[in-house]
Amino acid sequence: MDGLLRAAKQDDLTDKNPCNCDESSADLKKKVSFHISEGSAYFYLGEDALLRGNRQEARPLFERALVMAARNSEEYHGSVVELSRMAPRKSPVSKR
Repeated sequence: MDGLLRAAKQDDLTDKNPCNCDESSADLKKKVSFHISEGSAYFYLGEDALLRGNRQEARPLFERALVMAARNSEEYHGSVVELSRMAPRKSPVSKR
């Protein structure tokens, strides 16, 4: 976990093997890289925690992703969804 966050802080999570299919030779000379933000890293760490069944570990990771991820990113919106799923359910009130 620490290595992923350290790399995200340094913006060093680059795609080391990009697909250069259907690109011209001039485009092949350009280095293609994709960067993952620290907010994205927190989201995926939260997803990993959920997959391992650890909701207590996942919640603060999703909350951190909300603060750090771009608001138009899939990771931001994914964090909103995951946190809403984790919210305690209100018990139905019986009306008599």
